[in-house]
Amino acid sequence: MASQQVQPKLVIHGGAGSSLQGKGGLEAVRTSLYKVLEEVYPLLKDGASAVDAVVHGCRLLEDDPRFNAGTGSVVQSDGQIRMSASLMDGFVQRFSGAINVSRVQHPIELAKFLQTSDDRVLSDYGSAELLRELQLPIYDPMTDLRLHEWMEERKGNFSRAMAGVVAEPTSPPLSPLGKGGDRRRNSPPW
Repeated sequence: MASQQVQPKLVIHGGAGSSLQGKGGLEAVRTSLYKVLEEVYPLLKDGASAVDAVVHGCRLLEDDPRFNAGTGSVVQSDGQIRMSASLMDGFVQRFSGAINVSRVQHPIELAKFLQTSDDRVLSDYGSAELLRELQLPIYDPMTDLRLHEWMEERKGNFSRAMAGVVAEPTSPPLSPLGKGGDRRRNSPPW
């Protein structure tokens, strides 16, 4: 019986947003994605592990400012960049991830390291500690385009709520029985 070689499959996407403004349009995004495919698919054909291929592909996306990953990540309403990356290895049935990390060039590297760690998922503080432990350099993923987009979105908008930090000036105060309040009688205020 002849051994049949499995044809590798590679699925890639450049985000779920509908806006391509500032990214050079659909063709520029496709060109960037094809470059990733052209670099990663041969790795699979040559026998690289799926994990190594995925991590390499993610690094390429994190280095391309067109995508909301690594360099070029979208600035959140409070002016901060927080990134997440996760990795699933079906062969060993393992999941790992870094959530809401900042100041790192390749969040996928943290997720890869966590594959063999006791802690499989870390958030910002734990990830910052891991960055120091791995001696990865501090990195600012902000681009001029993302900063400009954030500033444009905020024009004339600083009086409204942003991530619950600034209250609406016309909002009535919430009563203890209002949204999120404790409806039990005689309960302590904490």
